[in-house]
Amino acid sequence: MTANTRLAIVNHWDEGTLTASSAVSTLPVENTRLHSRGSPWRSTTNAAQWLQRSHTVDRAANMVAFFGHNLAGGTARLRLYSDAAATTQVYDSTALAIPAQASATAAANYGLGGNAGSPQAADDLFGNSQPYVLYFAATVFRAAKLDLVGGALATSYLQVGRIWLPMYREIGANPDYGLGNARWSNTQQTRTRGGSLISNTGATARRLDLNVKTVADSEADFWDDVLRYSELAKDVFVSIFPDAGGRLQRDYAINGKFVALDPRVYDVTWRAQHLVIEEL
Repeated sequence: MTANTRLAIVNHWDEGTLTASSAVSTLPVENTRLHSRGSPWRSTTNAAQWLQRSHTVDRAANMVAFFGHNLAGGTARLRLYSDAAATTQVYDSTALAIPAQASATAAANYGLGGNAGSPQAADDLFGNSQPYVLYFAATVFRAAKLDLVGGALATSYLQVGRIWLPMYREIGANPDYGLGNARWSNTQQTRTRGGSLISNTGATARRLDLNVKTVADSEADFWDDVLRYSELAKDVFVSIFPDAGGRLQRDYAINGKFVALDPRVYDVTWRAQHLVIEEL
């Protein structure tokens, strides 16, 4: 791993006009700008689809990411254009594979009891739920188009939740030792008089707790801007290990919100910024 933690706070997908090849009336393409898990964009069929964002002002981006999709095993292609009408192409990712759940091997099913053909027959039970993230050279654009092809999960429709099209910043100092990656749940548990433990199942989300230590003076103003812009309302994208690949990269990449605006520690020889981010 050679890259430091990457952080994005300004999402250009949220600007301009959105269009789509098709959409269910109650789940329009505008939902890709929402922070709600239960409100994605959804197509009317499982055929190949496209989503487009157009604006009359130049913007620059160096990554695209989308969450809450059912496209595992399919492909995604991002094209950027220098004009709002999307006629002059300035970037083309080509059609790239969207990661999917890996089949189990005899030595690596983690004792989950999975047999061939069973839902547990995979090395990673949640491999189909990972976000799609692509980094590329910074490109100035006005229009962006995503071409999407579904995989085995897209039996009736294609679906995408939150989409990011920002300029990420690779911070100068990685999180210090003690980085926390926890799972939060709003499941309620009660114990009956007979002693049984009853669960009222709710939703679950990840929570990253990190301390960015040895922040350089030249980067201190950046952290002020991050917290002032995002506050506790706007969502952010963070990837702790952006070039690690596999589960390490996936499990430490998050689209979430800050749940605290902690002060930056100003010591004699170093600065530190504590961050807590919960998944949308």
